[in-house]
Amino acid sequence: PENDNEVKLLPTKENVIASTTNEEEVQQQSKSDSKTNGTPSSQPAPTAEELMNAMGTTPRRIFLSLLSSTFIALIANFVGVTSALLGSIPEDLVEQTGLDGYYPRGG
Repeated sequence: PENDNEVKLLPTKENVIASTTNEEEVQQQSKSDSKTNGTPSSQPAPTAEELMNAMGTTPRRIFLSLLSSTFIALIANFVGVTSALLGSIPEDLVEQTGLDGYYPRGG
């Protein structure tokens, strides 16, 4: 020892029991945390409203975004979705609307 006056305390029975109990609690807590994919069990999962508030959006904005992106995909024949839909509609109806002049009919 660096200092001859230094006193080293030997572990008492109470200290050993307390440290063993704390180690067991830590192990049990880490097991329960790993079962919940790393999220602490003391925190509840955020609600949809809380998530939207965190992103600064509303359900109306999400709905309008989905609606407009679907409309754009249909107009642009994105990955042939419009052609596939026209292929499922009777040919006479497609010819009456004139859409077959703009989009090829999928079979």
